[in-house]
Amino acid sequence: NSRGVALSGLGDRAAALQAYGRAIAIGEALQARLGEQFTPDMQDSLANVHNSQGVELSGLGDRAAALQAFGRAIAIGEALRARLGEQFTPDMQDSLANAYGNRGSALRGQGDQAAALESFGQAIATLETLQARLGEQFPVPGRNKLERWRQLAGGSEVPSPKPRRTWFGFGKTR
Repeated sequence: NSRGVALSGLGDRAAALQAYGRAIAIGEALQARLGEQFTPDMQDSLANVHNSQGVELSGLGDRAAALQAFGRAIAIGEALRARLGEQFTPDMQDSLANAYGNRGSALRGQGDQAAALESFGQAIATLETLQARLGEQFPVPGRNKLERWRQLAGGSEVPSPKPRRTWFGFGKTR
């Protein structure tokens, strides 16, 4: 994922997409090989690569492929949330919220306002749950993101999904 983010930052979108594709292939092969030993953190990392791939595809205007990538990220995140319950970490919760928010942006860009509002609502609900869980420790970037998504859910702006840095982890990009 880091290579793809770096290449994207340099403006080489084609190489970034190739890097994301390789990272996904490696992650999925590792998951198949390790089975139950494929840890939740590894699953979250795989979800993040799918999300980053979706951001890149959306930036290239391929919203249909972007929506598929965001859908895979969300599916992994939701499976983790169901499996881990209270052990679903703040970083994982943030990752899932980002995937929902990015999907909302792509849907809005496609003109599907109803689905965009639903996806933004899921992003907002996920972050609100995290905010309630963390209380005063909920970081300012999270509050800003939550406010932005609330505005998008009620406004007419059509944003492009952007990679986001997590504010809990160790600089993983989203």
